[in-house]
Amino acid sequence: MQLPWSRTLTGALTAGGQLASYWPTQNGRRNVTREATFFLDRQLSAPCDAFVEYAADFPQTGGSRQILHVGTAYKLAAHHQVDFHVAAGLSAAAPRSFVVSDTRTCFFGADRPPRRQKKAPTRGL
Repeated sequence: MQLPWSRTLTGALTAGGQLASYWPTQNGRRNVTREATFFLDRQLSAPCDAFVEYAADFPQTGGSRQILHVGTAYKLAAHHQVDFHVAAGLSAAAPRSFVVSDTRTCFFGADRPPRRQKKAPTRGL
């Protein structure tokens, strides 16, 4: 179950996050895990934005996994972007750190520009 949210704070700054709960099977038993995330995203220019995020998992058994995650995305075209992000673990169970760079292409999805409706011709009187 996921409860995401986001809110525009200014024209270029957005805050958001998510509360979630899931129950993976580990060693033949369910391990109920709760997750919380919070992020700030800043539009730096039309094609470029940056974010900072805190994310944490709190499993029923095992230690919490908490990370601080920062990154940027550059939109090369309407449906193509390049990402670069890094993270640092804030708890013993979290990965110490990771670095990711990737490219994404969207072939289908909600970010596709809407189709323009044809206007009915107007006739003069």
